Amino acid sequence: MTKRGQIILGSALLVLGIFALIGAVFHIDWGLLCWPAFLILLGVWLLFRPRFETAGTHLLLIGDVRRNGIWQVTNETFWIGIGDVRLDFSQAEVPLGETVIQINGIIGGVRVSTPPGLALAVSASGFIINSTVFDNHHDQFLTPVETRTPGYETAERRVRLETVYFIHDLKVRQE
Repeated sequence: MTKRGQIILGSALLVLGIFALIGAVFHIDWGLLCWPAFLILLGVWLLFRPRFETAGTHLLLIGDVRRNGIWQVTNETFWIGIGDVRLDFSQAEVPLGETVIQINGIIGGVRVSTPPGLALAVSASGFIINSTVFDNHHDQFLTPVETRTPGYETAERRVRLETVYFIHDLKVRQE
């Protein structure tokens, strides 16, 4: 698990635990408070979203991201509430060096198709992960997935995929 993934997941569990403890001690019904707070935060997010987005950073409350055909691989970060990400590297133009793609979300799936010879490192963390990476299937609970293709460290063109989801379905296949 990456340091960033540990911090995000640990912080989320800490906050949820604190709210549960306060609710139990002071008899607070968080359901009555959370729904209006969620609507307020959603409205603020929709109003100020363009200011949050910078080059290479994409915010989606609900939606899917698709990269296929001929496309330029760049360092990107995706923040997704609920949605899927599909990355097809079969015709992608991968630059020299290491390119990092970060995907953060609550519930979603990530599907990656790679051509033979692409150097790929995958780091996935979350509360629940259902993963199939290069024909290795795992259902995991609070256990990160870490893998990389042979020769990744010495390859000229490398792609590092980092994902953090609460509930996550990850499929990586080589064509």
